[in-house]
Amino acid sequence: MDIRQQMGSNIPLDQTLFNTLTEKKFTVKDFKDIDEAITYRTINYWSEKGYLLSLRQETDRDWRKINFAEYVWILLLNELRIMGVSFDKIIGQLFLEMGIPEKEQHEMSQQEADRLKALSFDKLLPEINKELVLENFTWLIVTIISYKTPITLRFLNNGDYLEVYGNPAYHGIAIQELLEKYKEQVIKSNFESSISVSIDGLIKDYIQKKDLDNITELNLLSPEEIEIISYARRNELAELKIVYNEGSPDRVELTEIIQSTPKGKRIEEYMLSNYTDLHFKSNGGKSLVLHRNTKIKLSK
Repeated sequence: MDIRQQMGSNIPLDQTLFNTLTEKKFTVKDFKDIDEAITYRTINYWSEKGYLLSLRQETDRDWRKINFAEYVWILLLNELRIMGVSFDKIIGQLFLEMGIPEKEQHEMSQQEADRLKALSFDKLLPEINKELVLENFTWLIVTIISYKTPITLRFLNNGDYLEVYGNPAYHGIAIQELLEKYKEQVIKSNFESSISVSIDGLIKDYIQKKDLDNITELNLLSPEEIEIISYARRNELAELKIVYNEGSPDRVELTEIIQSTPKGKRIEEYMLSNYTDLHFKSNGGKSLVLHRNTKIKLSK
């Protein structure tokens, strides 16, 4: 999988944001605000099993710093742990999809693809490139932040793996080609059970639980969006109106007014949603209007 190619060669994904998300800024201690169950012992175990994308330093008893993409990957593992599912099959699917160059996948015979799928997890590890997995996973995060599009990873019992862009239950998937692939796979799977993890949900959880300096440093939101969150956290946000325009030619508009109390925590989630216009007023009378450029088409 090459996320840049999937999004279309004419789509300018943000290289600067990619570079920011690959800077080493975090240690295990930074997971405490998210889930205290993510401990040194837990991460050491995941490392020994081969589930992580980063390696422990040989000369240091503590974990080295990791970047934000590796951080979100660990949140993904933790989500699977909470669900109580086996890591081997699901992480193996991700490694196969993200850890083999796109060209090799296209040239791979069905026999070779079936051979890789049949490998046990420990036998699969030498066959994939973890650096490439990290690169592709980072571009996935860049896509979520740049285009404010939800992305869910869905794992079907038949061994298929899907990336679901947007929420098909509400406003459809943003990329028509991927929407068709999603429909095809769902029909092929006979609507069987699946395991799904919302990657944008993990990022929203981070934004909700961390201070504004952390969010600003990673460029996860614009300065204006940060300002709105700042007002909300100080209980100084009097009104927030968010307008959504989804789909064409079927246009759906959703307008909601949210009071900072008692729903202030929801404000951060809306900052990563695909809004077109955002209006806010503070208790002191300050007002701000944000308008997002919605002309970018996430298609080839």
